[in-house]
Parts: sequence; structure tokens; C-alpha cells
Amino acid sequence: MSRKSKLELLSKDISSFLNQCNKGAPTSTILNNNLKELKTVYDKVPTIKKLIDDLSRSNFLDDIIEQDNFFNENYFKYLEQSTSCNPVPNTVLDIGSFYQSNKTDPYFSFKDIYYYIFSEKSETAKKAYSLYYEESIKKYFSKGKYQTYCSVCQQQICIGTRDLDHFLPQSYFPILCLRHFNIVPMCTICNRIYKRDKLPAIPVIHPYKVDFPIEKIPIYLKDLKELEIQKHGLPNEYLNYIKYMGLDERLHHEDMGVIVENILKEIEQKAEGEIRADLVKNKKIENIREILKEVIEGYKISILSHKEPYQFIKLKILEFLLQSEDYKRFVLTLYQKCYIK
Repeated sequence: MSRKSKLELLSKDISSFLNQCNKGAPTSTILNNNLKELKTVYDKVPTIKKLIDDLSRSNFLDDIIEQDNFFNENYFKYLEQSTSCNPVPNTVLDIGSFYQSNKTDPYFSFKDIYYYIFSEKSETAKKAYSLYYEESIKKYFSKGKYQTYCSVCQQQICIGTRDLDHFLPQSYFPILCLRHFNIVPMCTICNRIYKRDKLPAIPVIHPYKVDFPIEKIPIYLKDLKELEIQKHGLPNEYLNYIKYMGLDERLHHEDMGVIVENILKEIEQKAEGEIRADLVKNKKIENIREILKEVIEGYKISILSHKEPYQFIKLKILEFLLQSEDYKRFVLTLYQKCYIK
């Protein structure tokens, strides 16, 4: 069994416990029947015992169990707005109102179990559910295609700049706080400044269903300065993803300005060097245009040859330069720089 499945086992044991509580079974009877690992944790870890006891005393246990059962079968279908997952529980459809009306209920404190399990304190729980790792639990659950690069902006991330984000926020859906499919690696900029604790409009693309959502999002360079998203023609799941992640604003963050500046500077310097290598031969605008095109195409090949930070954003900048009117301005700038004294 994989270690991610071990975390799922803890979630499923808690689900089983809740279902049996809701049927009136005593806690001791439930824990002594096929919930050996959970009994160990419950008996030895006061923090988790309190969270589970409080959860079992929620005024909305039927609704919690209904949500849990629904997401067990329909998590990705719900995000895709698939009709095959209907009916969607009312407390999911109107989760914002459900939360605002009931946020003092013990259920909404259950998310604290995530912070405990993913902390250094949870030795007993880790031992009971085989959640020990060569590295930290946070680093282990970051493994996969988003281990090195942010799932949103593709910035390179490491322990100090990596968050594990709950795609559907755990503040609204505490029952999903330990589900590995809802835990997505992300850089701290995207998570804490732009996504934060919002609820998404549905449908919305999930990073585990594609390789970097940003690859499918058209981006252009406005006035050779600012990155903008071309939204016309994008399907709703991507439009909602852009809004959910605050991607419009994210592309205006200072690190993106540095990327644009560095790319334009590198292209200009390389093209200028090749033009000056033979000023007589390259005096015609057509020659300069061809040199610039070759430099940009060469840059694209270099970026595609290996994984690197912001790879898709850089490629979109280069592709835009080749197709836009700004490309002509770039040629004119180089001509004036090399030939007009």
C-alpha cells in the first residue's frame, strides 16, 4: 500500500467512525471493531481524540457524512460539473451559506487534524498509520509532477517556498483536509497572496487532471511590458481556474516583470551581436527580421530542451513576439540601434 493510501486509510477510518456514531453505536464498540489503528491514535493522542469527539458531536453529522460519501465517489466529477455526479448535496452546492451559518460548529475545527498530522508532533499517528518518510511528510506529499515547480505559475519551488494547498479549501470542506487528491503543491506566492481561501466557481480545472493548467492558457505581452491573458474562447473550467488562482494579478507580480525584461534583453543583445558581426550584409530590414526570428526560435528550442522555471510563460512570450505587431517594432529598434547614429 502506498503512503498516500495510508493517509487515505486514516480518512476512511474516521469516516467509518462517523457513520457508526450516527447510527448510535458507542465509541468504545466502534473503535474495538476493525479500527485498530484509529483506536491507538484516539487512546494516545489527546489532540486527535478531542477533534474526533467534537466532530462526532456536530449538529450536522448527517450533512458531513453526505458530503464525505459524495466526494469519495465524485470529487473530480464535481469539479468538472459532470451530470453523472448528480444530485450534488445542498450543503456542497451552497457551501458558502452553510459555512457562514454554522462556522462555530465543531465540524469546522476538524481541519486542525491536518496541521497536527503534517507537523513534527504526530509520532503516534505516523507510527499507527505508517506515515513515516525518509523526508518530511510535507515533502513526500509534494512528490510528483509538481514537486519542483509550482502547479500554478511553474516557479521553481523548494521546502522554503512550497505550500501544500487544499484545492477545495479545508476551511469550507474540513472533511477533505486529509484527502491526498485535494492536496496540491504550490508556491507561497500563488497560494498565500493570490488563491488564498476562496471558493471556486464550478466547473474548474484541477492540476491533477492536466500537466500544468497554464500550458493551455493563452498569454500575450502588452506593449512589450505586461503579461495579459487572452480569455476569448477559453472553456469555463479554465476561466474559473484563472479567477480562482488570481492568475490575472499573479502575472503582474514583480517576478513576472523580471522574466519579461530578461527575455527581451537577452533577445535584443544576441540579435544585435549577430547584426553587428556583419553590418554591411545585415543592413536591410529583411535581414534584421530574419536574424531576430532565428534568435527567438533558437531561444524556444533551448527552453524546450529541458525543464526550467516558468517554462510555459517564457514560451508564450516568445511565440507572441513572433506573431505580433510588436515584433516589427523590435526589428525597427534594432535597426535604429545598429545603423542610426
